[in-house]
Amino acid sequence: MNLLQGQSDQDQDMSEYTTFTHELRLNYKGERANGLLGAFYYDREQLAATGSRTEIATPTATIAQLLVQGGLPVANANALAATYVRALPVVPVDYKVDAPLNVKTYALFGDGAWKATDRLSFLGGFRWDHEENDIEVHQTATFAGTYPNPAAFGAIGSQLYLTIARINQAVAGYVAQAGSNAPPASRDFDAFLPKVGVRYDFSDAVNAAFVVQRGYRSGGSSFNAARSQVVAYDPEFTWNYEASLRSAWLDGALTLNANAYYVDWSDQQVTVNYGLGLYDYNTVNAGKAHLYGGELEASHRVSSAFNWYGSLGYSKTEFDDFRLPGSLRDLSGSEFPFAPRWAAPPGGEPRAPRGLLGPLNANYRGKVYTVVGDNQAASQVGARTIVNGRFGYDAGPWGVYLYGKNLLDEEYAQQKRTTAPLAILGAPRVIGAQLEARF
Repeated sequence: MNLLQGQSDQDQDMSEYTTFTHELRLNYKGERANGLLGAFYYDREQLAATGSRTEIATPTATIAQLLVQGGLPVANANALAATYVRALPVVPVDYKVDAPLNVKTYALFGDGAWKATDRLSFLGGFRWDHEENDIEVHQTATFAGTYPNPAAFGAIGSQLYLTIARINQAVAGYVAQAGSNAPPASRDFDAFLPKVGVRYDFSDAVNAAFVVQRGYRSGGSSFNAARSQVVAYDPEFTWNYEASLRSAWLDGALTLNANAYYVDWSDQQVTVNYGLGLYDYNTVNAGKAHLYGGELEASHRVSSAFNWYGSLGYSKTEFDDFRLPGSLRDLSGSEFPFAPRWAAPPGGEPRAPRGLLGPLNANYRGKVYTVVGDNQAASQVGARTIVNGRFGYDAGPWGVYLYGKNLLDEEYAQQKRTTAPLAILGAPRVIGAQLEARF
């Protein structure tokens, strides 16, 4: 009996954590060179707890098989199993998972620039990172319903009464088996992340740069509730190549910027569902992936009464080599989840005399896939445009405003699940008032 292929109708998540960080920096600035050296320490104690109610269809065939093994003829076993399932059509299970986690990070870093000429500068930097990651997982599963009363099937002490009682005990045993405790897992990670680049100043207002740097996210362990397994995953690394152009015009009132980038990703950490219901997921490493794109950005202060801004971004993502560990599924060729091809957040802020203001902004996001894998099309959510505004009077020490979120009341989905007919919808239009006082 697989008690983990069900539908969740109630989820609860709780996370409590305490964090201590400390950073020390040494800065230097000279005529030709400037830079910094630093040290960083991070200590995070976290207790993550989740609770969920899942209903599993009571498996008629499994119960009939148990009855046959107990000596009943096949026909009688099938009939009795069907009668039992009519009394208990679903098995309600409460899951509770406690996962204490401790993460310690030690790092040394540096960053600087050296002016070879008045216009040409060389850029460089590094980060050395060491992390210690400790996790424990405790999962319990309890029956959350009412078992069929054996007395409703036969007289107390009769063979039928005892058989129904044994079926109840078998169901309780299967539910209890869904809980487990994983032993503590400790992992250490080290990484060295260099950065090199060059910048050329065409003038005091226009410059171009090209930078190459290595990125990193440490590995760790994730818990697959459906399989009661703690699954380790490795660190991920990127090589980032970025060309940029920065410019200021009209005495600084107008800025025009552009970026183009390419990212080569190895061992990317991805959350994947293995197919046994809502909770059969954990983090794995994709072998190879890449993304590339660019962004145009503008900001213009037209006058003291009005300024506007906007940007347009494009990004293309793809998993080049992604064979799911422990499975025959090949997810190569799929795109990153929640990665739109196009995005644009324009806005403007008129400011009238006597403190009246009315900033208005929009956010466009193209269609995205919300899961990774060979069934991405089923998870796609469409493009959406959200318009927000804030209108009111700013008197300096105090202000009163009327604000609106999603002013056009756009109806859209944030996420779709391919393992169940469920979706997370975006927030509807919200209108409110705000009073501020500054001291």
